[in-house]
Amino acid sequence: MTDPPSARERLLEASIDYVREHGVAELSLRRLAGTIGTSHRMLIYHFGSKQGLLIAIVRAVEEQQRRTMAALDADPSLSPADIARRMWQQLADPSLWPNERLFFETYAQALQARAHTVDFLDDVVESWLGPIAEMRRAQGVPAAVAAAQARLDLAVTRGLLLDLLATGDRAGTDAAVEHSITLFESWRATLPGPPLVTARASAPLPDADEAEGVRLLLVSGSLRAASTNSAVMRTAQLVAPAGIATTVYDAVADLPPFNPDDDTDPLHPAVADLRARIHRADGVLFSTPEYAGALPGSFKNVLDWMIGDDEARSIAGKPVAWINASVRDATDAHESLRKVLGYASAEIVEAACAHIPVATALVDADGVIEDDAVRARIATSLAALAAVSGDVADGA
Repeated sequence: MTDPPSARERLLEASIDYVREHGVAELSLRRLAGTIGTSHRMLIYHFGSKQGLLIAIVRAVEEQQRRTMAALDADPSLSPADIARRMWQQLADPSLWPNERLFFETYAQALQARAHTVDFLDDVVESWLGPIAEMRRAQGVPAAVAAAQARLDLAVTRGLLLDLLATGDRAGTDAAVEHSITLFESWRATLPGPPLVTARASAPLPDADEAEGVRLLLVSGSLRAASTNSAVMRTAQLVAPAGIATTVYDAVADLPPFNPDDDTDPLHPAVADLRARIHRADGVLFSTPEYAGALPGSFKNVLDWMIGDDEARSIAGKPVAWINASVRDATDAHESLRKVLGYASAEIVEAACAHIPVATALVDADGVIEDDAVRARIATSLAALAAVSGDVADGA
């Protein structure tokens, strides 16, 4: 059963309807409150200010549009071209123009660093790239270029929407959409092999040591049973695009405290196992929490044992990245991680490093993240890391 909407959600929905019907020209909170049956004080209580309400409207409408795209993508009867056309028809509907004008107005103010839009740019692009990239991968776009294709799709759509709002030329923008679809389908037809499918299967997952493809080792920096960082790693196994084989390293607690005097043959079995896994992997993805403003001691111990390895295919020169799952930023820990990996001469793949906040409520009883947007962003990071790891492995 779906929970009933909260008071804030009800006010937001009513405000979206008001803006869709009346626009935002000369909008006042008192007039809006009177129309939707509340008081301006309640609007201020829930949204902070008129500007706060307008940004909440923009983000809510964007989320509605992402849900529309997801519903179209889930319809097996629709081709990629059908999905693109129907999504454009939805966005180009004149009833949405007031909300879309508000979106571009807010975007412009954020680019000018207006105080009330300080957080707007944080997700105005990123919130779309993951879902679009996941959809494109399922349509056969190679994982290595799915993120770039998603960015292109978003730029084309927003550019044509701005064109439509400025000129009112529906015929011209429709023709441009059709041309964009034709270009994509022509390119897609040249891709080798069957379309790639990102599956969410519950079947046993092949270990990277036994599977073909780019091999990624996934390392969580937390020992907590309910760790969101470990949930990210487990979820990464489920959403890894075709051609990427993953293994979760789960023996952090088995490693002895790092001591250079012990870094001699014969190595402790847990250390030997860690280094063997690093050697077999083409790339490494980390996810760590922050404790007391720094990396957890147990995780730093893992890194210390990695750095002490001078064998071929050690961490030195190996492509690495991280997913920051903290809802409280964890900047200090990840700056420290960057410093340590730099000291180790690992190749940090910036395109694969991402801050994907994961609240504990998003993790199910099996320790897996079910939120589609989060899963898509994790898959995007994997694809970006695999693209570089595969190149390095081929050249090795």
